[in-house]
Amino acid sequence: MSGHSILEQEDDLVMKNEKEIKKKLQPLQKSYPDMPCVAQNLSVSVEDSEVSNIVEALQRLGDVQMLGSLQIVELVEQPGGILVQWDETLVDSESFTEGSVGTQEYMLQYCQADNKVSSDDVFSTIYQGEQMSYLVTDIEPHVTYTFRVCGRSGNKDVKWGPWSAYKNGVTSLEPHEWSKKDCKNEKRISIYQLSNDRRTATKVFPESSRVLRSRSMSYIIGNTITFTVEEMGEPSASDVIGMITQYCVIDNKQVLQGPECVGVNSKGIIHVNGTNMTTRLPPFKRGTQVSFEAHKVSGKKLRVSVSVDNKEVTLDWPIQNEVEKLYFAMCFGQSGWQVTIG
Repeated sequence: MSGHSILEQEDDLVMKNEKEIKKKLQPLQKSYPDMPCVAQNLSVSVEDSEVSNIVEALQRLGDVQMLGSLQIVELVEQPGGILVQWDETLVDSESFTEGSVGTQEYMLQYCQADNKVSSDDVFSTIYQGEQMSYLVTDIEPHVTYTFRVCGRSGNKDVKWGPWSAYKNGVTSLEPHEWSKKDCKNEKRISIYQLSNDRRTATKVFPESSRVLRSRSMSYIIGNTITFTVEEMGEPSASDVIGMITQYCVIDNKQVLQGPECVGVNSKGIIHVNGTNMTTRLPPFKRGTQVSFEAHKVSGKKLRVSVSVDNKEVTLDWPIQNEVEKLYFAMCFGQSGWQVTIG
C-alpha cells in the first residue's frame, strides 16, 4: 500500500473521531502551555512528497507552523527589575497558515513562580507593543518570577500566536531609591518630598541646602545610572547631582563638593573630590538627563564618564578605599527642583 493511501485512511479515521479527539484535548488545553518545552517536542521523519498531504490533514484541526512560537532568549537582572529579551530566530520558516505575516506586535506576561503556572488566571500582561525587549520594574528583589511572550501580525483582528516556553528570572539587586531619612533636617522640617516609589525627589523647602542620598548603595561599578531633571528651581552654587562612596562625610555645610564625591552642578561644572574640572558640560534645563558610568582602574581609582544631554567627559576619580558599590546623591539650594532616578 502506498504512503498516499495510508494517509488517506488515517485522515478519514481522524475526521470520524474529530468530536471525541477535541473532547479529550479540551482539558489538556487548560493544563499545559500552548508551546511545550523542548523535552516535550515530538520529532517525526516523513518523505518529502508526503509533507503537503500531512499538512492538509492537520490544517482541518488547526493552524500549522514549522517551529512554533518565538522564545525568551535572555533575562538580565537590573536594580529592582529584570530586562526581558525575546527573539524570533527560532521561527525561520513561514507558517503554513494562509495570509500569515511576520510578527509585528508582542505581548509579555508574568507571574510569581510559586503560583500554579498551568492556569492562565495567574498571569498579568505587563507589555504589549513592537519592541523585542522590556524592562520589568514592578517586582521584588529575591523573588522568582515566570515570564512568557507571544506575538501576532500588525493587524489587531489577527489572533495571538502560541505562548513561548516559560522562563524564570530573579533579581538580587535593590531598586534605585532616594533615602526617606535624608528628606528632613535636624528640626524635622521636610526639605524634600519623594514620589514615584521614591524614585522622584522634589525640593520643597527654599533657601536651605541639603544633601539627599540614595537609600542604599544600589549603584554597582560597571553600570550606567541616569537622572532626569523633571522641573527646575532657581540655580545656586550648591546644586549638584553626583556619586559618593560610603566614606563620604556630609558635614553641616551640606554640600556635595568634597572628598569621596564626583558630581556635576547645574551650570555644568564637574567636581572631583572638591576640585573643579576645566571642561564644562551643558547647564541643567527641564528634561536634562545626567548619566554616570564608573569602572575600576586600580584598587583606589575609578574612571568615571559623566554626561549631560549626550555630551560626555571621562575623568579619573581617586578614592580612599576600594569599593564595589556607590551611593548616588543630589543637593539643591532652592525649591522647585525635581529629579528622577532611572
